Amino acid sequence: KGGKVDHAMIEKLVSKFEELEKSCPLKHLKIILNLYLSLLHLLLGNYSKAEECLKRELKLAEDDLNLLCRAYMHFVWLYMITGNFKKAEDFAKKALKIAEEL
Repeated sequence: KGGKVDHAMIEKLVSKFEELEKSCPLKHLKIILNLYLSLLHLLLGNYSKAEECLKRELKLAEDDLNLLCRAYMHFVWLYMITGNFKKAEDFAKKALKIAEEL
């Protein structure tokens, strides 16, 4: 209500998504779940946890250039949101290099 973040609801979602991610055998779904988990952690202000989720996404995406490019871009917005513009730029350059190869 009124633009406020319902922390309790988001924490419940985090718990459910974490359960799904741990038990999920499908790589692409695990990638999506880690992306959503990172977004939920961003809403809660848990930037280090958001980064952990994106690192898991990145590891899962290593063997697919398209997924790897997207994972790098997810890091770009994490670092833009947290004000770490140098890291955001570094990841943007990595994503651009891959995008040029695709």
